[in-house]
Amino acid sequence: GFWGSAVLLIVSISGLYLTFPETYSAVISAMVPPAVSSSAEPDPGLIKMAGPIDPDGAIAIANSVVPNAKAVAVDLPRRDGEPVVVTLEAPGLRPTIPPILVTLDPKTAEIGFIDDPRKYGLRDKLLNWSYAIHFAVGLPWIWKALVFLSGLLPLLLAITGTSIWWLRRRATRRMTAA
Repeated sequence: GFWGSAVLLIVSISGLYLTFPETYSAVISAMVPPAVSSSAEPDPGLIKMAGPIDPDGAIAIANSVVPNAKAVAVDLPRRDGEPVVVTLEAPGLRPTIPPILVTLDPKTAEIGFIDDPRKYGLRDKLLNWSYAIHFAVGLPWIWKALVFLSGLLPLLLAITGTSIWWLRRRATRRMTAA
């Protein structure tokens, strides 16, 4: 019960972010100042392309602007004015919460925005870890099992608590009867 309660506490605290995101963010912001997290400025190594781009070209550009990551998905625009969005994944810890995103103008191949959570400030990393810890995303299977079991823990504690109470009550009745 004790160690299970520790996991339940961690999952409960991380669940506060999902239930009260503005309040939780305000508390984290009061403790850790926010930092600039993303920019449209690519790292050195950008492959410049001109004109309309196809999915392969979008992947090549995204792979060139975000080091140590590889493209895993491309979302093509559904309407005029929407960007091409390339989702990338960092090697090692997967998946990244939130994913690494690069947006590109489909007509000019210019980069609109690069969102790389690996460059986030401490405040934003703490908020993202709250989500990842709560849902066990990108964490080892043992944590996933512990999170699952922490959902059953209140039921288990209620059953064991009731059975202990019932056994003590029976023992007390026997003692008074004797």
